[in-house]
Amino acid sequence: VEEVKLRQDVCLPYQLPIIERYGFEPSKKGVQDSIKATAALGKDYTEDMNRMHFQLQWIINPAAQEADPDFVPDASLPRPQELDPAFTYALGVPEPGGRGSKYVVVGGARSGGLLVRRGAELDSPAYPYRLRTGAKVEALEDIVGGCRLHYKRLSGDGPDFGWVSCVAGGRELLRAV
Repeated sequence: VEEVKLRQDVCLPYQLPIIERYGFEPSKKGVQDSIKATAALGKDYTEDMNRMHFQLQWIINPAAQEADPDFVPDASLPRPQELDPAFTYALGVPEPGGRGSKYVVVGGARSGGLLVRRGAELDSPAYPYRLRTGAKVEALEDIVGGCRLHYKRLSGDGPDFGWVSCVAGGRELLRAV
């Protein structure tokens, strides 16, 4: 029961603007009304709607992710060992390069991933979503400003494009592959 309440509290801020666009009151009651309206579709509830419903349930449920890690094919979850702050990838991985170099996100496990900004500057606006640990990216240009990477996401979760730091607080955030 506690886990369900916590999940609802996390999801509510994202649900409210969406359900409001579809004419529902932006509140917990509006969420309940939208669920009732969806359930009332009955036979009109399509196979795609059903698939997306269960994929969304999986995305917000760590136990479901652990039970079936491949249920959402495009989602990338960190392996259990990658969540251990002491974990490091194998040595001998190539040093970071320029444009076209590929990287895996090795930092940010504790914070939900790396903060992604719209520009190279550290004060440029941040995206609302983070680049998740385990995601793979490709450099769109040479690394700038010490260690700022302009990337294109190849796999995993997070913004498709953006700017991230390679190192923070002396800790490696990206590893060349």
